Amino acid sequence: MAGAAGKSLFGGLGEELGARLEERVREFVDTGTTLVLRRMGERLTADATAAMLGKRRRRAFTDLADKPERVVAEALSNVPWQLIDLFAPALVAHNWAREELRTTVEAEVRAQVTAIADVPLGTLLEELGLTDETREWLRAHGAPLVVAFTKARGGK
Repeated sequence: MAGAAGKSLFGGLGEELGARLEERVREFVDTGTTLVLRRMGERLTADATAAMLGKRRRRAFTDLADKPERVVAEALSNVPWQLIDLFAPALVAHNWAREELRTTVEAEVRAQVTAIADVPLGTLLEELGLTDETREWLRAHGAPLVVAFTKARGGK
């Protein structure tokens, strides 16, 4: 009987100690996980990480530009396009939030528009070999669009 009484007394104490120990371990693991995730987040969002990834991408594109088209096609066939499609919207939003990227894109668009601003549209279409295709497209779509637009604005 004394053994049974001691067992129940220590059993209750053991359960209480076990529960407290389990709670402490859980808190320790939660705290450790939080710290690790925070450090990972800081590292992933750091400017140094962005610069390193930019250098890698630049090197990859430069390397691909020097290779024959067949080799590039083989390399691109191994890209997990489904994953890229899945994450593309988040990546674009994340990168567009970066002032440096927006400034670079704006500067590039301005440079391209400035470069073609002095060249007449007809000349550009001729240089690109698109004069006939553009004329046909405008006949098929442009005229009906103008007619619809003038009717919508009250014209007849």
